[in-house]
Amino acid sequence: MNEIGVGSITVVVLVGFFSGAVFGLQSYEAFKIFQAQAFTGTAVSLTLTREIAPVLTTLMMIARAGSAMATEIASMKISEQVDALKTIAVSPVQYLVVPRVVASFFMVPALTVVFLACGMLGAYLFVCTLKGVDPGVFIYNIEWYTDPKDMLMGIVKSFVFAIIFTMICCYYGLNASGGAKGVGRATTRAVVVSSVAILWADYILTDILIRFHI
Repeated sequence: MNEIGVGSITVVVLVGFFSGAVFGLQSYEAFKIFQAQAFTGTAVSLTLTREIAPVLTTLMMIARAGSAMATEIASMKISEQVDALKTIAVSPVQYLVVPRVVASFFMVPALTVVFLACGMLGAYLFVCTLKGVDPGVFIYNIEWYTDPKDMLMGIVKSFVFAIIFTMICCYYGLNASGGAKGVGRATTRAVVVSSVAILWADYILTDILIRFHI
């Protein structure tokens, strides 16, 4: 949990802050066309909670923690350490995969909340400071239009994303072959497949959750 979650806080904070700031500025310019700049906070809040926070947080986790998982396990596979575990009757899945899945299951949702907080802070500072949107109106519209179910959607997605990317990265690590080149190949495949799987799962989950009015 320390390696996967705590070690990723810095990158999540930076990406969250500037993602919120950029999206806030772009939303302001879009709403300005309709003279509805006061709803910038609403757009940022709903988009961050439902989509951007869980998806970008997971993609950052894949780039940092997922690639490290695949590389570490692939190196163990190539150097026959995985075979040594089997020799002493230790399950590689139980010893290598399960702890990483459990750690991601708890840390990805936590980092999603951190991403959301930093994103809202970035949007608030840039939109209210640079564009002159009233801070009280900005916050009021967020409170009025953002419901707990919006946050629930993002958290549910982050739990599912955590399991998906961790299992994919561990799978490619355990099935690595071909020496040092195989380690790099396994890491590349793990990152690419995980990223695509997260975007695909995001669509499926969004459709399911909307159908159930979440």
